[in-house]
Amino acid sequence: MKKNMKKITALHKYIGIAVCIILIHLAVTGIFLNHTQDLDLDKHYVTSSWILDQYGLKVPQPDLVYAIQNDNFSQYGVEIFFNGSPVIQIEKNLLGVVWHNGQYILATESHLLLMNQEGTLQKTIDLLPFSIQKIGMHDSGLVLQDKQGRLWSATSVLTDWKETPLKSVSWSSAGSLTSINKKRIHRYFVGDGVSLEQVILDFHSGAIFKQAGKLFFDITGLLLIILSLSGLLLWSSKRKR
Repeated sequence: MKKNMKKITALHKYIGIAVCIILIHLAVTGIFLNHTQDLDLDKHYVTSSWILDQYGLKVPQPDLVYAIQNDNFSQYGVEIFFNGSPVIQIEKNLLGVVWHNGQYILATESHLLLMNQEGTLQKTIDLLPFSIQKIGMHDSGLVLQDKQGRLWSATSVLTDWKETPLKSVSWSSAGSLTSINKKRIHRYFVGDGVSLEQVILDFHSGAIFKQAGKLFFDITGLLLIILSLSGLLLWSSKRKR
């Protein structure tokens, strides 16, 4: 009997330590939540990648990025962003961007999209006699390369295309987002982040850990039951003495 009581005493002690840690966690987070307004927890935001992942807030990687000086055109699925804002949707990949005659010209396999300096679509040209593979600039103007490797140039209004033997074309190539545009796009996808109040509340309830959080508090409940029962047994054994 004494041997069994020693085991129960040890079990009671270790479970008590575990429960104490859990209660400290609940007490600390509870105190913060009780002073949400005093601490302005709803006005502070968390942008940690791990925290954002728990809420399903992710910034996707761009499929393509083109840079012209400090401006960026980037593609996320069907969405085309100009710097930090979506400006148009296209079904095909963006193949390049050039600056020509005071406007941006974006190329897809079958379209040319003309945009002003603010990224507003001005015109779409889709009646091309070939499929585009590249877009670039030459001293003589805009140049396109088709899928057969032939080069084409056009009049200033981009309507009359003719094959050309031009060389030394400066082709549009993939670039990278500027730091400020990275921040703009990050803000577009995740906003300010998650309020500190919400994070503490979900840590308090375990909701931030989803199913693991529910299981954790189920185990905590079982530990409290075992702690209570072992405590009663120990109290009862002492009374019998």
